[in-house]
Amino acid sequence: MALTNEKRTKGEKAVKTIAFEEISVSSVIYNPLNLRGFLRSPEQIHRTANSILEVGLLHHPIVSYTTAGVLAVAGEQRLLAHEYLTSQGFTDYSRVTVKVLEGISEQLAMKILAEENFCHGTTVPAATA
Repeated sequence: MALTNEKRTKGEKAVKTIAFEEISVSSVIYNPLNLRGFLRSPEQIHRTANSILEVGLLHHPIVSYTTAGVLAVAGEQRLLAHEYLTSQGFTDYSRVTVKVLEGISEQLAMKILAEENFCHGTTVPAATA
């Protein structure tokens, strides 16, 4: 199967990582269009928080700097788990290392969000419509 994309040249990536940075979890803006956010239970956040305590953060959340601030593009549950840990007195978790993407459009952020949800296997019908 041939992969094509007329908007990019061969070897050019659709999304470019600027860097990995440590940021304050309180500075993150969550995407109100993330449909999984409406389905997430406190128990899921607590399980993720316990996993982070036990084995560490295995996958860095992805953010992008926007005019409104630091937008969570992927890994919202991991960021919320860090917020929860901080609220429980684990102050070492008030900051988190994130993957920062070069300025991306809201449309591309939604595509990344949909892709992560699809790969995660917890999509809701509206996310795949």
